[in-house]
Amino acid sequence: MVQKVNPIYKPMVARSFLGKSLTEFNVTVLTNFNDTTQLGPEGAVDRVIKVLSKRATIAMISALTGTGFTFFVEGEFPNDDYDKDGSATLETFASLFQADIRAIGTVDGSGSTASVLTGGVVAVGATYYADQVNP
Repeated sequence: MVQKVNPIYKPMVARSFLGKSLTEFNVTVLTNFNDTTQLGPEGAVDRVIKVLSKRATIAMISALTGTGFTFFVEGEFPNDDYDKDGSATLETFASLFQADIRAIGTVDGSGSTASVLTGGVVAVGATYYADQVNP
């Protein structure tokens, strides 16, 4: 017979009940994502999501706020040297995402509006730790 195991509730710790830890990242760009020319295939929003999904598994994305959005990826990303270039400067996971978005450059919309992503900023938010279960 299979025994049901319930997660331990810890009210002082942000939790993810997906069985995986999730880390929040906030993206802000200098363009208006709500411009309908940037919402379709190969628009700025599509290009940003594709770039981000190359580095991590995206679990959830918030609604667009005009010039940005929040996304949650699977895993925990402590400060470390993620680019492994051997320099004395630590490159955080957020700074890798930021460099990826900036490298997209300018995305032309289907109309006359272009989205410039070279000033994009990515900030790490909270980490929601995977639930702990009783053995």
